[in-house]
Amino acid sequence: VGAMLPKPGVQLLAESVEGKHPLIVASGYDKGRVLMLTFDSSYVWWRGGESELHKRFWRQSVLWAMQSQDREPGLKVIME
Repeated sequence: VGAMLPKPGVQLLAESVEGKHPLIVASGYDKGRVLMLTFDSSYVWWRGGESELHKRFWRQSVLWAMQSQDREPGLKVIME
């Protein structure tokens, strides 16, 4: 796997310790936002006693992605 090539409008938010692999990438698409995660292990934070960190990460990710002027009226997201 090669290094990620920078593209206009794409932000590299987190990368592997070696700096070779992107872990979190953000961008806009059409009128929305895209957050790409290249890992599937955030549940480990919860199991390791970091439930507040886990909830905060996912809450902030969803809220960031929802920031759009074209949201449906009456759309609600309830996070517990």
